[in-house]
Amino acid sequence: MPEVICTTIYRFSELSDAAKEKALSWYRELSPHDDWWDAVYEDFERVCEILGIRLKTTPVRLMGGGTRAKPCIWFSGFWSQGDGACFEGYWSHAKGAAAGIRGYAPTDATLHCIADRLQAIQRIIGRRVSPTWVAATLANDAPKLSAAQIHALVLEGKTVVRLAEGMELHRSRVMGVNRIELSGFSEAAKDRLKADGFFSEIISWKLRLFCPTDPTGIAVLERLLARCPVTGLHARGGS
Repeated sequence: MPEVICTTIYRFSELSDAAKEKALSWYRELSPHDDWWDAVYEDFERVCEILGIRLKTTPVRLMGGGTRAKPCIWFSGFWSQGDGACFEGYWSHAKGAAAGIRGYAPTDATLHCIADRLQAIQRIIGRRVSPTWVAATLANDAPKLSAAQIHALVLEGKTVVRLAEGMELHRSRVMGVNRIELSGFSEAAKDRLKADGFFSEIISWKLRLFCPTDPTGIAVLERLLARCPVTGLHARGGS
């Protein structure tokens, strides 16, 4: 015998805050729909075009027959789709890339640095030069960022900032809280760094130094950068 099942349906605006959060969580985790990431792909493809990166493609079958070329961009995750992201492609020099990327993404310091480094590499490719010349050229082309920019960049968690004297600034997760950590410092530099405003904690029997994440941390970084300038940036995958 047929059975009639009645279901009460609510509009999203009629739900309680807890029910709204549960619905959003379900949608993010269990309900991906067709190519919801297209806008992200389009943005990345434009960035690659400006930087001179030609993305490798792979053929994908179409429902109506035939195929289309799909860029080889890979990622895992849903609302954290940057986790494990990678791509396949070929790079060649693109004239005006540094200016072009600043026009396209004026506030993205990481992209600005990537464009600047690729431009520096272009000056070296095809030339026979000494290791000393390479080191000096890359040092001169080190990214010029303010303490405030570095503070925000590291706290975002996607970038590790390399400093002179072998030190690095990166974001660490400690006791469930995001912190700005300084690593690679020498025993002799420890007291000076504490005087700059870094604070220390013993974690798993190891001394670790951290920069305040509130606005006072910017002044701390200014004192550090006056002695140990930035030598490079690189992307990181974790937090």
